[in-house]
Amino acid sequence: MIKAYFEVKVILGGFFDQVAVGLTVSQIFPVEDMFVGYMQGSIGFHGDDGKCYINGDSFEYSSPYSS
Repeated sequence: MIKAYFEVKVILGGFFDQVAVGLTVSQIFPVEDMFVGYMQGSIGFHGDDGKCYINGDSFEYSSPYSS
């Protein structure tokens, strides 16, 4: 089993103070157009609503947060 760990320190949020952290298998991901987790082959945690998104589907994960 492969285990991974990473930490992210957000110093300044983007537009409207929205932050998303995630991973994708795509080498070309439209970072200007959408958050990670919204498209196939990606997973992301979105701080604005506290949800985890996987391939476009979402589920409650945590409390919302901002930078």
